[in-house]
Amino acid sequence: MAFSNPFAGDPDFQYLALDRKKLMEEAPPYDAKTSCWVPDQREGFMRANIQSTKGDDVTVLTEKGEVRMLSICKN
Repeated sequence: MAFSNPFAGDPDFQYLALDRKKLMEEAPPYDAKTSCWVPDQREGFMRANIQSTKGDDVTVLTEKGEVRMLSICKN
């Protein structure tokens, strides 16, 4: 059963609908092996890319261009 849009003829509907293809094209790439989220004082969390690991220490490059050294906590 195909979904039919009851608002297809409404010209204002374009401002309410999301074009998923356009949304995915605009989204920054995410690689689960190298992308991560790091704590940030101002933002809460910030996107970062893992640059290197050494034992429990991880070096990341944040989306603002900052290099940070983090330590992984294991419970």
